Amino acid sequence: METSNRRPPSYAKLGAAGSGLPRTATGAATVLAATIATACAAQGASASGIFTPFRVLSLDEVRSAPCGESSYAFATGVPSMAARDALLDPANFGLGGIIGRSATIVEPVGAINEITLQNADLVFVNSLAFDPDDPVLDKPLGFPNNALSEAEQAWLALFVEQGGGVLVFANQGTNNVSSFLGCSPAIECGPGLFFFVESDHPVIDGPFGSNTGLFSIVFHCRVESLGRFGVPIAESNLPMAAAFQYGAGRIVVVNDDEWMMNTTTGCFAFRQWGEKARTLFLNSVAWMLPEPGFQFTPPCPFPVEDLNCDGIVNGADLGILLSQWGPCDGCSADFDGDGEIDGADLGVLLAAWTATSPR
Repeated sequence: METSNRRPPSYAKLGAAGSGLPRTATGAATVLAATIATACAAQGASASGIFTPFRVLSLDEVRSAPCGESSYAFATGVPSMAARDALLDPANFGLGGIIGRSATIVEPVGAINEITLQNADLVFVNSLAFDPDDPVLDKPLGFPNNALSEAEQAWLALFVEQGGGVLVFANQGTNNVSSFLGCSPAIECGPGLFFFVESDHPVIDGPFGSNTGLFSIVFHCRVESLGRFGVPIAESNLPMAAAFQYGAGRIVVVNDDEWMMNTTTGCFAFRQWGEKARTLFLNSVAWMLPEPGFQFTPPCPFPVEDLNCDGIVNGADLGILLSQWGPCDGCSADFDGDGEIDGADLGVLLAAWTATSPR
């Protein structure tokens, strides 16, 4: 398992949807990657899709809830077998398919952090294993906390803000993203009838078909508020599935795990994989899919004045500041945020000269 000791950025400092992205390294490797991505984009999205499969990252069996002799792990578990087959079917995603980019399911991981997210375009979060040492037992119906950690949610927020996509399918799914989306935690868990909302949203009415009427009749949780980033996909008196736009990226959350389960699942559950579930799943993937060339880039851990992120503030950073001199809205050297690079920003850089300590 790839682990990280780096402190995740605070999503409160990152800002909400539409805010500027965090500063990243501007070294030669980054410039080269950007040049290559630009060249690929110039060839058209369809050509890029032929050669660049999108990467689906998910959590491993250790982190995933058990399901009979298998687990809910998307990449390897029996419950998700039909969904995996649909994702990897070239008639759906691939050359000549409905979406002209193929999918690849990368090696599942034990944690979501700035290392593992660099190998992803989409992240799937399934039902997670309960932590037997978790003292928090005041969850719905007495369930212990089995959501992503605060640090993992902070990294996920940054991943989505940069343009990545996230699909969450778990009974308490919103608990994995509520810390940065501002939606309510899952409540009122239990069986019930939920219906697709009447909407032309691409997750409901998209390239793989449209959904109407009854969606789910088994155990799931509802959400009291979706916050300012979400719209309902399925609901009764409260939403149980929603789509979110956050920064440059997108998230779909379904507070139910059984809708993704195929009929051969070996654990006790009301398996619901069928045409409506397939349509919802494939439309969600298509809607969340980043543009070809997307690459998550962790924020630079050094002081903001270190404009090239090499660990020291020196003449190279001064050169970057001078190259941006004058009106320059959103530029990296605009330390005071007034939309202009001037003497005030120069003073900030000089005050930090040779600084090497992380922020």
